[in-house]
Amino acid sequence: KAISCPVLIFQGDRDYVVPRYMGEGIKEALPHSELIILKDCGHSPLIDCLESLCENIMTFIYNN
Repeated sequence: KAISCPVLIFQGDRDYVVPRYMGEGIKEALPHSELIILKDCGHSPLIDCLESLCENIMTFIYNN
């Protein structure tokens, strides 16, 4: 509740380690957050979809 800066949350659509409801719960708990569901991505976006991950991070940084 004390976090007031923008927060970017990533969830892979094929993440079988962390269920989607947990990512959505984090999004709900942080008022200035954005949840991005990465397509064709598992639990390791650095390995599964690095390009998409980087693009989303850069967009988030430039818009906040």
